[in-house]
Amino acid sequence: MRHGTPIAGTFLQRELAVITGAVEAMVVDVQCIMPSLGGLAGCYHTKFISTSPKANFPGTLRMEFHEEEAYDTAKEIV
Repeated sequence: MRHGTPIAGTFLQRELAVITGAVEAMVVDVQCIMPSLGGLAGCYHTKFISTSPKANFPGTLRMEFHEEEAYDTAKEIV
C-alpha cells in the first residue's frame, strides 16, 4: 500500500496465497504475522523471510533489515 503499490490480499488471505503454490517467497517484518506461516510455507517450498528479530518464528529465514543497508539487503533477499 505504501507509495501506491496495491496489495495482493488481506491479512486473512496470506495462508491461502501460500497454499496455491504461486508464492515463491514471503517477506515479513513486525506487524500482523501469523506464527503458523513459517511452518505452512515450508510445506509448500515457499521461503519465509523475516526482516525483524521480533518476528522470529519456526521455519523462518531471518535477514535483518537496517535502513542504511536497505538496497543490499533487498538484493540479498531476491
